[in-house]
This record gives sequence, C-alpha cells and structure tokens, in this order.
Amino acid sequence: EAQLEKGDYVVFVSDGIPEAVNADQEMFGDERTQATVRSGCAEGLSAEALIEHLLAEVRSFCGEEVAQEDDMTCVVVRVEA
Repeated sequence: EAQLEKGDYVVFVSDGIPEAVNADQEMFGDERTQATVRSGCAEGLSAEALIEHLLAEVRSFCGEEVAQEDDMTCVVVRVEA
C-alpha cells in the first residue's frame, strides 16, 4: 500500500524496455530507464507524454538499424486530484 499525493506517478514497464539493445549489444538498462522516467516526472509531463518520452529515448538509444526483439510496454498513472 502507498499513499499517493497530487502529482505523484506510478510507472510500470515491461522487461523489453530495459533489455532493449543497441547495435553494440548494450542494453538500455534499469539505470537509464529509471533516469529517463525521473527526468520526465521532474518535468511534470502528463502520463501520456511520459510514455512517449521513455519510448523515444529507447528508440534513440537503439537506433534504426536494430530490430526490436521484445515487447515494450509502459503504463503510467499520474495523480491529478
């Protein structure tokens, strides 16, 4: 259980996000995933915008030449009231 306050986020990501790899077979990773989510939260992004921000960072990291090997699912809830 957790008490949420206005402006708080709850973010769920599938393993396909931190396990996404670039052309050098380097993973996006948990730390990069967390840092990307934190930066979006600090900017006050909407839930939808935070998802787009995270997925854009993953796509940028991986590049166009690397095929996606796993699903990339992200669910964000932001407390508005």
